[in-house]
Amino acid sequence: VASTTIGAAHLTFRSISANGATNGVILNTTGASGGLKVVGNGGTCSSPGTCTGGAIQNAAVGVSLTSTTGVAIDRMLIQNTTSHGVGGTQVNGFSFTNGFVDNSGTALGAEASNIAFNTTAAGTETNLSGVVTITGNTLTNAYYHGVDIFNFNGTITDATISGNTITSSTSTATSKGTGIRFIAFGSATTIANVTKATLANNVVSNFPSAAGIMAQGGNGNAGGPAGVFGTAGSGTNVIAITGNRVAGNSAANRIGTQAIIAVVNGRGQGNFDISTNGTVGNPITNVVGTAIAVSSFGLANVTANVANNVVVANNAVGAQGIGAGTSQTFGATDTPSLTVTISNNTISQTDGNGILVTARDATATVRAKIQNNTVAAPLGGVRPGIRVDAGNGVSVDDSICLNISGNTSAGSGGSQGLGLRKQGTVSTTNDFGVNGMGATSTPGVEAYVDGLNPGGNGTLLISATSGFSNCSLP
Repeated sequence: VASTTIGAAHLTFRSISANGATNGVILNTTGASGGLKVVGNGGTCSSPGTCTGGAIQNAAVGVSLTSTTGVAIDRMLIQNTTSHGVGGTQVNGFSFTNGFVDNSGTALGAEASNIAFNTTAAGTETNLSGVVTITGNTLTNAYYHGVDIFNFNGTITDATISGNTITSSTSTATSKGTGIRFIAFGSATTIANVTKATLANNVVSNFPSAAGIMAQGGNGNAGGPAGVFGTAGSGTNVIAITGNRVAGNSAANRIGTQAIIAVVNGRGQGNFDISTNGTVGNPITNVVGTAIAVSSFGLANVTANVANNVVVANNAVGAQGIGAGTSQTFGATDTPSLTVTISNNTISQTDGNGILVTARDATATVRAKIQNNTVAAPLGGVRPGIRVDAGNGVSVDDSICLNISGNTSAGSGGSQGLGLRKQGTVSTTNDFGVNGMGATSTPGVEAYVDGLNPGGNGTLLISATSGFSNCSLP
């Protein structure tokens, strides 16, 4: 359907099938009144003969969407496409449910994905907006990403990407991307926003070249508008990454970067809930980089909750189980802020610190609660299981306010289980405050923190031994 308006009653099919056509479905400039619906007829979609929404095979793009509205496809199989399984730009409202997309990008084109809204040539695109639902699907063997949503403009008001099984090959030659890549960036004149999103209960496996789940917002253009990627401090407008199982193929063939990464970079705000990912039986595991990373860079303001995750990292040199922190985008006078709670996580088999929280490279404010976590000794070096840093040699004036209690932590190579690092001894520069603490120097600081963490195996002051302070973070 091209250059023809679809009316408010929609264009509805029970199924659409094609084998060998250039494209299975094309919608191009179909207006804003109604959309294409493929409703299927129930059942489980796992092979061409079982998908009641139809089967599109051996096409260039299975479903190609441009300037269209309200597309909803249920129980369709899309297999063996030279480019994307589903590909779109300038789409308002999209649903793909209970489907099967396999072997996308056989021509080995850049960013070819199972489901892709990722045109980036101009750097100002609105590829997908409105309400997005991608649930209950099996997405396999994409050359790049399982799900790729990449905007520089427009607003996704509510995205649900849940209950999907997303699997790549185990070879870096045939898997170049990320399980779920969810990006809202900007330009000098545009900004992409996400009001809220739920990335939940997905099973993401392999992806040896990149990440398991990536969620990034903000505008890296210093003169551009600021973005919203969830509303900082809101109880409802949250980017929730919960209940997912993310694993590399093995300890020798791992996810290429992070298992879960959540970042706001440049100008903008964000709000993340990264909880209940991994279980004892199926932990977040086999990942080269930090298993769970959450950051605020540049001029961003981010709030985050990282709770009840199970990590058996098997990661590479110096990488953490959970890493949270701030850094610069434009320069050391950047003022990012991060308020983060890290609680009730179980972390083991990390090469670096089990938990690392940092304010570095800028003029940042970090407010961190680290409570009731169980952290095994790192596998490498002489490292505390939990470490917190205020400042480094690049910092102008980074600050930490820390509430740390109830943690069980072990160190490696003879280190204590808890490590605190303050840059310099001036209490008002690279401030390091601990909630309710009266002590300002050794041995009082160690004694106070040890008292709050009787299972922490002691506290190490890594750099300065004085200049600490009290702060309030109940």
